[in-house]
Amino acid sequence: MTESEKRRDAVMRYLSRPRECDRIIRRKKERIRDLRSSLSLQSPALTDMPNNPSPPASKMEETLVKIFSLEEEIALGEKRKAAIQREMRNDIMKIPDERQQVVINAMYIVGLRWNDALNMTGMSRRTMSDARREAIDRLSDILDEEGRLKDYEDEDGRWQYDERGTDAG
Repeated sequence: MTESEKRRDAVMRYLSRPRECDRIIRRKKERIRDLRSSLSLQSPALTDMPNNPSPPASKMEETLVKIFSLEEEIALGEKRKAAIQREMRNDIMKIPDERQQVVINAMYIVGLRWNDALNMTGMSRRTMSDARREAIDRLSDILDEEGRLKDYEDEDGRWQYDERGTDAG
């Protein structure tokens, strides 16, 4: 892999962070949905018997605790995503070409797919492709000048999004 390809890969890891946050948040929301469905199947048993002085936690309580924990993790993940997007917007604003800024913002901050970004920008496929490539090259220079490109150069990337919604790297 050439040095240019390594730099481009590092920028792509940098730009993929909001989507990775979304993926993990979506997975946690699906888990909450599943847990809530299981709650509807659980019903507390009502009996005349006195409560055990130290009963094990009920299945329903355990499920509710899991839901609350996941909701907290989602809130942290959404805050982290917002912080990542703010950082990325600041970096994108350093790109001198406004057309390149628009393309990178549409695809990586807003999260539009290629065709949606084409429609939003009104650019031709070729113009948008060129603008994206040039913006990635420029972002590579910006991150390198600020000493941050190396954070994303490793095969796995030094930055890792853990399941709790925080930076682990």
